[in-house]
Amino acid sequence: MSYNSYRLGGMRFRAGFSLTQRSVICGWEWVMSVDVEKGGSGTPSRTTPCCLPLLGLLAIAAGCSSPELGGGLKWRCEDSSDCGSGYLCDSTAGHCVRALVNRDGVFDDRILFGLSASLSQGSPLADLGNSISAGIEACFAHFNSLGGIHGRKLELVTKDDAYNPVITRENVNEFLGGDNRQVFALIGVMGTAPALEALKIVNKKKILFFTPASGFDAFEPDPPHRYVFNVRPRYSQEAAQLTEYMLKTAGVPNKNIAVFGQGKDDQGQLDPFGASGLAGVAGVLKDVGIKEQKIAVTSYSVTQSANVKNAVASLLRWAASSDRHKGDGDRIRVGVVSVAIAEAAVPFIHELEDQLAAVRRGSSPASKYGTFSDNELDTLAKVDLQLTSLSTLDARVSSALKSLGTYKTKDELGKEVSRGYGRGLIIAIPVPHFDSNATGVIQYRQHMQDHKPNATLGFISLEAYIYTRILVEGLRQAGPDLTTEALIDTFENGKDGSGFQVDFGIGTVFRFDKNNHQASQKLWGMQLSDAIAFESIGVLVE
Repeated sequence: MSYNSYRLGGMRFRAGFSLTQRSVICGWEWVMSVDVEKGGSGTPSRTTPCCLPLLGLLAIAAGCSSPELGGGLKWRCEDSSDCGSGYLCDSTAGHCVRALVNRDGVFDDRILFGLSASLSQGSPLADLGNSISAGIEACFAHFNSLGGIHGRKLELVTKDDAYNPVITRENVNEFLGGDNRQVFALIGVMGTAPALEALKIVNKKKILFFTPASGFDAFEPDPPHRYVFNVRPRYSQEAAQLTEYMLKTAGVPNKNIAVFGQGKDDQGQLDPFGASGLAGVAGVLKDVGIKEQKIAVTSYSVTQSANVKNAVASLLRWAASSDRHKGDGDRIRVGVVSVAIAEAAVPFIHELEDQLAAVRRGSSPASKYGTFSDNELDTLAKVDLQLTSLSTLDARVSSALKSLGTYKTKDELGKEVSRGYGRGLIIAIPVPHFDSNATGVIQYRQHMQDHKPNATLGFISLEAYIYTRILVEGLRQAGPDLTTEALIDTFENGKDGSGFQVDFGIGTVFRFDKNNHQASQKLWGMQLSDAIAFESIGVLVE
């Protein structure tokens, strides 16, 4: 700061001012220091910094502005482009504040994480994207209320991708672009296709991708990607455990299990998602003597998910075959593993149960499904259907099925009854029921109430909350000198080189090590009750 000297009476003043780019007026803060020397000589008795409104008014009169304001007069900053180098705009207060040093999304006082998901109203699956965001933010907010991790608050930066992988790629490049990237890591990118786009980028840039919101097997290869860590079981593992459950608990014979999957077409040609489910089913059935080519596979086209006519027709024809194994009381217990999204699974369940009910009432399936012989109709009338699904069907499916009302059928004693569509459907879920009294689930409900009171409790937000807690524990163990490599080393080695593990009371211990980047293989079964509401049936396979 430079000074000029002035005299007034018996005192001499030295006054000077400097400009600091912190938008108070015209994008600048005007600071003046005054030294007062009593008696006109000697050393200054005090130095007083102050903000001079008068100088600001003079600046206005002169038409001042910072270079970043484009030569015009602005009273408030609108975004950080209005501020000088090293400052960010506080849009609420309308002035610029000094930015703390950003080291790839890690600041002195905070750590930023990026989520790309379908979030905007009207976007596909926006309810799921907002549930993921709510679970992450509730967990972050809880630990922030305790002071953060090593003095840093945890913040989530979200970008809407409308469930479009092209937009996801753009979002991730924005998150990770530049010499100093915007976020430290990606978390929970939603959906298989969008997350696969993110995967290509993070492996190239060597950025942590924590728990993509998909169970697609490509995220968990053997050996694992160094920069990708997941918590949930893979889709193939979900299908395998559902198959085991049907064989060991639900009483479905090994010859009587079929797959309804997402396909390249509706003729049984599965896409990668559908094929991952078939792989899980085939692996289990192989161990009990059934070759993959003997498994009945029906499909819907991913581009026409509501068109399930061919899938229903194929399933009915397969179920009517004399190859089906009969069980006790001449019942024919038949199981279906659905590897599908709700938009396909709901019409499939609706149509299949309607046609089976018609046969039990003494009629035939609709003519569009073909003609059936008397022996085939007799077989179909005895079918006792067990529907199961991967976790891609969530709480929305119960609402969709409930909205269909009920259908008339006959029970095992021949009595006509009304039943809700999907009754008895079992879904594999990677977390306990959100109403569980497990310690970790109670904490989830409390933290959601404290920090996201308007969000709906559910399986999706619980899953997001749980994997965020695992991330937070990793950050704590990695210490204050946070880097991507340091955090990954923590997950792979833990405290003593034997691996990372954490248990916060949901019924399983989560573990990572160098050869395992999938923290859990445990799945819980949720079954639709008579009221078409999900009830827990416990762990699928111990």
